[in-house]
Parts: sequence; C-alpha cells; structure tokens
Amino acid sequence: MNLNAIRTFFGQWYLLLMIGLVLAGCGGGGGPAATTTTSPTAIAGSVTTANGGISVSLATSAGVSTNIIPANGYLIASARVVNANGVAQQNVLVTFTVSNNTVATMAPPSGTALTNSAGIAQIHLVGGSTGGAAALTVSAVPVTSTAVTATLNFAATVPVTTSSGSLSVYLANTAGLPTTTMPTSGNLVANAQALDANGNPVSGVLVTFTVSDSTVGVLVPSNGTALTNSAGWAQVTLASSSSAGAGTVTASANVTAGSNVVVSSSTNFSSGGPSAVSSPTIKLSLLNSNGVVSSSISTSGVYTVAATVTDSSGNPVANTLVTFTSTTSLTSLIPSAGTALTNGLGIASIVVAPLNLATAIAQTGAAGFVNASATVSTQAISASIPFTMGNTTISLQLISPTGVTAVNAYASLPIQVQVYSNNLLYTAQPVLVNFSSACATSGKATLSPSASTINGVAQVTYTDKGCSSTDLVTASVAGATPVVATLNVAAPTAASVGFVSATPSDKSIVIAGSGGNGRSQTAVLTFEVFDNNGNGLANQFVTFSVNNGTSVVLLNTPNGTTGANGTVQATVNSQSTAGTFRVIATLASGQSAISDTVVVTTGQPVQAAFSLSALPYNIEGWNYDGVTSILTALIADANGNPVADGTPVVTSTDSGAVGTSGIGGCVTLNGGCTVTFRSQNPRNMTTANGKRAGMATVSFASTNQTTTPLTGTVNVFLSGSAPVNYYVNGVSYTQGNLVTLASAACSYVIALELDDINYNPLPSNTSVAVVNTTSGVTAGTIYPTTVPSIAPWSTILTDSATTHHGSIHYIPLQFPATSCNVSGNPAGASNTFSVLVATPLGTGTLINFKITNPF
Repeated sequence: MNLNAIRTFFGQWYLLLMIGLVLAGCGGGGGPAATTTTSPTAIAGSVTTANGGISVSLATSAGVSTNIIPANGYLIASARVVNANGVAQQNVLVTFTVSNNTVATMAPPSGTALTNSAGIAQIHLVGGSTGGAAALTVSAVPVTSTAVTATLNFAATVPVTTSSGSLSVYLANTAGLPTTTMPTSGNLVANAQALDANGNPVSGVLVTFTVSDSTVGVLVPSNGTALTNSAGWAQVTLASSSSAGAGTVTASANVTAGSNVVVSSSTNFSSGGPSAVSSPTIKLSLLNSNGVVSSSISTSGVYTVAATVTDSSGNPVANTLVTFTSTTSLTSLIPSAGTALTNGLGIASIVVAPLNLATAIAQTGAAGFVNASATVSTQAISASIPFTMGNTTISLQLISPTGVTAVNAYASLPIQVQVYSNNLLYTAQPVLVNFSSACATSGKATLSPSASTINGVAQVTYTDKGCSSTDLVTASVAGATPVVATLNVAAPTAASVGFVSATPSDKSIVIAGSGGNGRSQTAVLTFEVFDNNGNGLANQFVTFSVNNGTSVVLLNTPNGTTGANGTVQATVNSQSTAGTFRVIATLASGQSAISDTVVVTTGQPVQAAFSLSALPYNIEGWNYDGVTSILTALIADANGNPVADGTPVVTSTDSGAVGTSGIGGCVTLNGGCTVTFRSQNPRNMTTANGKRAGMATVSFASTNQTTTPLTGTVNVFLSGSAPVNYYVNGVSYTQGNLVTLASAACSYVIALELDDINYNPLPSNTSVAVVNTTSGVTAGTIYPTTVPSIAPWSTILTDSATTHHGSIHYIPLQFPATSCNVSGNPAGASNTFSVLVATPLGTGTLINFKITNPF
C-alpha cells in the first residue's frame, strides 16, 4: 500500500469510527459502551430522514466496538431509533436481517426486538459455519409511521483450531468495512489473525498471503508477507489486476514457535478488473533528494525513480502495479521487491541507491539502467532510464574522545567515529571501520579490530591493560584519510609486593665449598610487585636485605627492578656457617615482603651418620637359594640432615649375592636407599677363613668431598632349616635327644634356645608351638611364638657351642595335680609333650620332653 492509499484508508476509518461511537453513545443506558478496540476496524452505520432515523452498531459483550465476530463467538447488535427531532423512540419493533446466514445467525432467530427507554433494541449476532463477510440490516417504523433502515457490513472468522494454533482471514475495503467485492481498478485489504491453541493473539508471526489468480488480483508487497501486531493481526493490500473475475486469498503461517505445522485460512473475492484504458504509457524520471531531475546516482542523498502511468489522453491511471529493476552490479532497490502501486496521480515510485559504499567509490562514472514495467487493461507497457554513478568521496570524523585524552590505568572508554560520504553522514548501509593501536597490538590494551557503523557511527571500547604511555588509536576505512585519537594512559602504581618462590625448591643450600651431589651454594629468591588491580607491575625499584646478618649468607643483589611480568630476583651465596635466613624485599613506599626460610647446611655425608641394617638378619638360606633380605643404608650430614638425593652407595658380599644386574648398589632418596641380598653360593661352610660359618658379610661404601671413603658392613645369617643344636634351661642338646627334666611343681617354665647346625639363629618367622601333651598338661602363651630377626653380634667370628646365637623362647606349662607334689601324691609321676619347630619354607622338627616328679 503506497503512502497516499495509507492516508486515505486511515482518514476514512477514523471518520466512520467517530460517527459510530457518537451514535452508539447517544441516549440512556442499555447500549454498548464506546471503548478502544483491538480489532482492525469499528464502524457504525446510520440513516436519518425527515421522519426519523435509525443507527446500527456492533460490540463485544465487554462493550468493545468491532465488526469482526471472533471464532466461535458472538457480537451484540444494537439498533437505536429516534424521531425527526432526534428523540429516542421506546417500544418500537426493530427487525434485524443478515445477508448470509452461513456467515452469522441471530439470537433470537426471528431477529426482532423492542427498543428500550433509550430507543435501543438488541440481539446477538453469532458466528456461522463458513465465516467471511456479510451485511447486517436493521429496519423499524418510528411513531411517524415512516419506515427507516440502516446497514452495516461485518465479518465472521471461523478458524480451525489445533494444538498448533489457528489463523483466520477476511477482506475489507479501504474504509475498513468487510467485503468480498473489489471495485474496478480498486483495492481491498487482506486481514489475517493468528491465535494460539488457547485462542490468544500471537504477535511477531510471519504470515504469507497468496492469490489463486494473479490476473484477477495481485498482492502488495508482491511477496505477500507481513508480521502480526500485538493483537495478532497482519495486513497486505489486494489490488485489482489485468482482468475481472473471482479468486481466492489464502493466508498461512507457522503460529506456534518450535512447531513445524503450518495453519492456513482462505476467503473468496470478486474483482471488477481494471478500468478500460486506451493506449496506456509509462514514463520514468530520476529525482534527487530535492525532487530535482537527475541523471546520476551517488551516496549524497536519496534518489527516487518515479514511474507515471497515463492513458492516451494523458490522464493518470491509478492502482496499477509497477515492477522496477535496475543494473544489479551497481545499484539496489528499496524495497527490494521492486514493486509499487500508482497513486491517484498515476505515479508509482521506488528508491534506488548504490549497491554499497565500496561500489559507489570504485564504480564512479559507470552507467546503468532502471527499468519499469506494468500491465494496464491487458496491455504490457515498459520504460527505461539511464544513469551514471556519480562521484563519491568518503571521510571520517572522530566524535569521541576529542583532543588529547587522559585515561586512568586499567580504565575503559568508547572510541566513536562518523563516516561521511560526499560531506553527508552516510547511513544507507553499514560500513566496516578498522581500529588499531600500538598498545592493543602488544597486548597492553584491548580494542576490537573493527566495527560496523550504525546510523553512520562506528564505536569500539578501548580498555587499558598496562599501556602506561601515550597510545594513538587509529580509525581507518579504505579511500578515506584515517583519524587518530590520542590517549595519555596513566601508569599503575605499586600497591604491594609478595614472595613467589625460592630456588632450590627444597629451600636448602650447602656451606660454601661443601658441594654435594645436586646441591647448590646459591639460592635465588623471587618476588613480585602488584598494582591495585592485582596485576604484576614492571619497572618498580625493590631493595633487598637479609634478616640473619651476613654470617650465614652473602647478599649478591642489594636491589633490583621488576621485569615485564612484575617479578624481581635476589640471589645469595652461602658462607662458612650453617644456619637459616630469610630475604626481605622492600618497595620505595615502604611496603615489604619476606621470603620463606632457607637453610644452609653442610650437605656432605659423614661416617658417623652412615647407618646400615637388614630385614630380616636371619633368612632360611643355608639350604635354599633365592631367599632374600632387604638391606638399608641411611646417610646424613654433620647436622643430621639427609644427604642430597642421588648420593651413590656401592655394595659387595663374601656370601650369596647383593644388588641387581643393573647396579651393584643404590642411590639415595631423602638420605636413604635399599638393596636386595639373596641366598646362593658361595656360603661360608667352615671357619677356616676366620669367619663364622653361615654368616654373610655385606660391605657398603660411599664418598664425600674428602678422600676418605665412608664404609660399613652388615652381617646376614644364612640360617639352617632345623634346630640341630638347642638348649633347655642352659643345658645343651642335639637334634633327636629326649629332654628329661625333673619338677615337683605344678607350674613350670622352660627356656628353650633354638640354634641351627652352625649355632646360628633359625630363620626369622620360624614358629614354635607345644604339641602332643599328656592328658591334663596345658601350655601357656609362648614368648616369642616366632623366631625374630636377630642381628649377629659384631664380635662373633666363629661358630661353636660357646658362641651359640639362637633365639630363646619361654614356654609356660601347667601339670595336673596327680603328677605334681600336692596332697601327698606318689613320687615318680611323669608328663610328656613335644615342641614343634616349623620354618617359613615348611621344614618341621619335633623336640620331645619328659618331666618327672622326683618325690
């Protein structure tokens, strides 16, 4: 619908609405109240004669004036009767009739009612089965006995409601009155309402209108689309086309968001076709913003192409659809559909503009055509007009900031630039403006690299990230001189200093000259200076001091300046004294931070702290190969601190084997390391070599910074699997002998020492238990119940009965009263039992005992 048609439509609508509201509101109560309506139109009809008058209006039950019956709803039809003097007529019979009873029905069906004291008679107008447009006529005979009538057009919507919502459609003339008849060379308005599944209006829905026969009617805009308003209504114009006839208008839409179901509704219409026009012609003119004829198009203003359609006599032809096209490589049309209707002066117009700013600049001087075509009374007409691309210049103007602008540290501010074309603000299309600055490139500021203009203005935000200098922000567009914003970005101030780390990470160094595997005589302490935003701050002067004087360490760096990340380091070297120290970092403002404690220690292993052990010391290795013991070396320095990790220890043995195929020793971790000893040949079988048979001697060695090696040995018993030699209460026995004892007591404790064939301890974890006792004899808890790990005496060199080294087990016994000296029991009673000795590898030996009462 063009501008003139829109003005005509709303002017007529407003006039008729005011008439209807005035007539509906006259007189006393009983009539519907005049209120604002949410439907497209609200019209009242009236007739006044010399003998009296009658008016008719429609409204909802809430009194809202409308002439659209909602789906599955009704309206209240009111007729007001007055005499020639305008006085309300009471008790006058009013007859209501509907032109199409499939569109609406009346209640009561007779369509008759008497006027009340206000001269108003009312019935209900109920939506029918088909929907569409119809006319309501009222008639009455006032007191003057002269009949008066009035007619009002209305429409009824009968949508098909589903879970996906509904859509209804009807046609109205330019005055807003529902109708299905299009006048010759005239227009109708196609209205469609979208409702959800609950019958509520849905706004923002894209409705697509189509016409069954384009020779009978065409849609404006030509794509037939419109969005629904807040009341759910969408409108397009239906214009007469090249011939008279009948057609159908269909509206369709996806009413429910997220649904793929399209609902539609249709209504029929008839068209009187176009007025007969003889020898129609079309002429084109290109006008600039001032309405002056032009031959060129540029970005300096709005250019309009006007098509004038006239008949053979030069009379304008209105309501003719004109289709425009242009050279697409140079220009674009607004609206893009390229269609418009001629107005009462026969003029249809459209805006033509350069395709874009880049094209306008690059194609200056190029030529093209704008074409227009139309069909009038089945006669096709067309015209063309040439144009050239006018000169286009582009320039930039900095809006903000202006001049040299101070920026606080880490602050943000907008950078705004206007784009001008031919000295006019260019708003036709977005233009991409590029932005850059040195601090943004180096990461010391954030700045979007580009922004598109909105209404001719491009804006980005500059945020400082530690620029601390004068930064030039440049805005540029191809073909224009760049503009520059000068920013003096303030440097952040130091707010605090903090300790970060110490190297070595274990915070320990050694005394000067001590050395040591992996040990250092230098410590590096790292501090960081922060600004108020918690960011590391560069170029800050920091002084250092040591809290423990200079006897422990020498401070190498009395001061320093922070680097790009805000950190600064102090280094110290150990001196001749062991101890602890901390380094203090102080800012010019007086704020300070203190490091973690760093230890200065000797670090070198010493013989006094060279400790060796085995677990267990006695393994069942005299008769078996591959039985193992874990040997441990622990090494510390003169202060008792574990030596550095990786200190090597080597091992050797005179019996069995020690270490692995990869290494014959071990390296320390936290001052200790382990090595595996296993039983195998050679075994010390005799004492000819001056050593004890069945005992292996494993030697350990390490070194420090001196030439004196650290050495030590640990002895391991290769124990036999049977108690070949044993001692009962200090008396020696050999395997297989019966142990005979005398006791008249009822309780008795036996001390049993178990030795193997070499008078060495039995294997660790060998169990000892009492079995095969005489009836009534009970044994208490044996201590210990297993052979413990027994370390060899350092003085034992030979194996003999005088140097036996077995484990001692205490066996408590309780005898029955019949075999001990109580209540005059006879002498000679005896008790027997056995002790079972079982080694870890399953060798078992019984030692038999007999205890006799000598009294």
